[in-house]
Order: sequence, then structure tokens, then C-alpha cells
Amino acid sequence: MRILMVVGSRHGSTREIGEVIGEVLAAAGHEVVERDPDDFTSTSGFDAMILGAAIYYGRWVPAVRELVERHAGSLAAIPLFVFWSGPLGTKGVPRGSVEGMDELLERLRPLSFREFDGRVERGELGMRERAVVALVGADYGDYRDFDEVRAWADEIVEELSRAR
Repeated sequence: MRILMVVGSRHGSTREIGEVIGEVLAAAGHEVVERDPDDFTSTSGFDAMILGAAIYYGRWVPAVRELVERHAGSLAAIPLFVFWSGPLGTKGVPRGSVEGMDELLERLRPLSFREFDGRVERGELGMRERAVVALVGADYGDYRDFDEVRAWADEIVEELSRAR
């Protein structure tokens, strides 16, 4: 199958999660085409889509929010898998607290979705971002669990094999 991978990432952490998902899909024989959210125009020519977003200030990054606003109908019409990353371990904003996520998932109707812990490195952040990290009480570090990411990607492979 030809799969479109669109990931909005601010500092690269969420994009790296998308790359791992893409590697698992490619190893299973799928063709994975990566696009930046700003370059997305259509799902035409693709059999499925993976949509990923980093969480900033409790919401998806603007480029992915805008993509969904413009293309929600076509996204809901293709086998869609959605993930986001942003929670930072046990401190800070807890999992499941992304603003408007229930409504967004209802609108997109993905076959599967997953929330992954993220990464935040002090040296990558501007002053405002560092202030937000301090405000929510998060610790700096890499909280991503790539075994969890690969396990979800394996689930996607299984789901796509049923769709063939």
C-alpha cells in the first residue's frame, strides 16, 4: 500500500516518532511518502494516511490544526491513523489533556490513534517555551518509548493487512 505520512513537529521529536512508524511500515512492504503539513494538498493517490502532531501549549501545532480545518472531509474518507506527542513523563501536563482532542477525533474518525510521551531539551527552546515548561512543572528530558511506538506501528500494519 502507498501510505502518506504527515507530521507536524516543532523541534523534531515528533517527526522522529513518525520516522520510526514509517520504518516499521516500510519493513512490512508498504511505500511511505513523507510530507510536511504545509505541503499537504490531497490524499489522492494514497491508500492510507498517518497524521502526527506535536503538542504545544495544550494543542496540536498550528500547521496540523490548519491542515485538519482545510481537509477534514478528505482525511475522514481515507484509512487514517493519528498520533500526537507532548506529555513529559509523570510531571507537567498529563496524558489525555489535549484541548479539543475528543471533538477532533470524532471529526476525523481515525481507525486508530495514540498519544506518546515527548521530548523537551532546554537548549532547543526559546525563553517563552522554557517559561511554559517551568509553569507546568515538567522536567527536561526524552520520555519517548520507541518500543511503544513500534508496537503501535505493528498494529497499523495488521489493520492495513485486513483492509487489503
